[in-house]
Formats: sequence, C-alpha cells, structure tokens
Amino acid sequence: MFTRISNFSYGNYQIANLTATEVNVDTQLLIQIQKYENECLQFILGQKLFDELMTNLELDGLYWKVKTDADAKWGKLVNGTSYVYADCDNLSKKWKGLVCKVAKVQDVDVIETLMASYIFFQYSLNTRTVNTGTGEGKLNANNTNQTSAHNKRCDAWNEFVKWTSYGFSSTNVSLYSFLCDNEDLFEEPEFIDLKPVTYYDL
Repeated sequence: MFTRISNFSYGNYQIANLTATEVNVDTQLLIQIQKYENECLQFILGQKLFDELMTNLELDGLYWKVKTDADAKWGKLVNGTSYVYADCDNLSKKWKGLVCKVAKVQDVDVIETLMASYIFFQYSLNTRTVNTGTGEGKLNANNTNQTSAHNKRCDAWNEFVKWTSYGFSSTNVSLYSFLCDNEDLFEEPEFIDLKPVTYYDL
C-alpha cells in the first residue's frame, strides 16, 4: 500500500484511538486501507493503467515504491513532477503525485496520498454503527455529544475529487490534467466523471 497509517492520526480525517505505529494498529483498519486504496486506484486509473502501474512497483517495508529500473513516467505519476505544457503557452505546471511529502517532523517525513481521503470516506461509512451481536448500535462515550460524521465524509470526498479531477489551481493540477497533458506517456487513460458533494448530499 502507499497510504501511511499516519495519514489518519492528525487533521480532518483523524481516526480515534489510533497510534501512528504500524505494528500495533487495528487489523481491521489495515485491511480497509489496502482494500480501498486498490479500489480507488482501479477506479480512477482504469484497469489497464492500474495493472501497468502495479508491475512497476516494489515493496519498501510496508509501502510501495517505484522500481529503480522502471520507466521515469511511473516516478512522475507516483511522486509528482513539475513540467512545461507546450500547448498552453509553455505554462509551468505541477502535479503533486499520488504520494507527496507535506511536512517533516522529528526527522520523519509526513506523507499524504490521494487515496487517503477516499479511504477515510469509505471507513467512515463502514463505522457509522457497530455489530453488537444483538443488532446494530452506536458507541456512546462519557462526556461527549453524539454527532454525525457526514460533514467530514463530504470534505473527504471533495478533496478526493479535487486531487483527482479538478486540481487545486491552473498550475497545481489534478491527476486527470496531468495524464491529459502527458498523453504521449500514458496512452488512452480511462477517466470517470467525478462530482463534488455538499453537506446536504450525504
């Protein structure tokens, strides 16, 4: 998998009672990270490009990295790149990658992925209730007021859509803009029509 456990230990997509160490993390969460990361990548890349990407990856501990002898295009797709788009007056653009470094804390890189917000969205849906053995229930903690997580699910989905389809600005581009701008490297990518949602949609 690309997505680090630490993606869910801070910020808007924090999962409660989670330590950022992989060795002690809940097996259920690890399963969902791997399941929904693969689902997300197949969803946004299409099966052909997904399969080609996977053949150019190798494990580095728990996490995928691009093989050292892989074509340079896979490093650009995964880790991001800056490039000049000749068809738009040589506009300089930046694709931040499926995986990107966002900070460094105590000499440890903080890594985020495009897939993390999709994973959180699905995880949040799956944990709205718990199976108690006698039916579905909700956990109730002392000194807390229960509230819906649908706003966070909405934010997570919209970040996923932005990173994949719309981009962050005209020069900080989405995955689909990057693939279109580099169609000589990535032949016939499959795009899906992703739509943002509002807080009233979920």
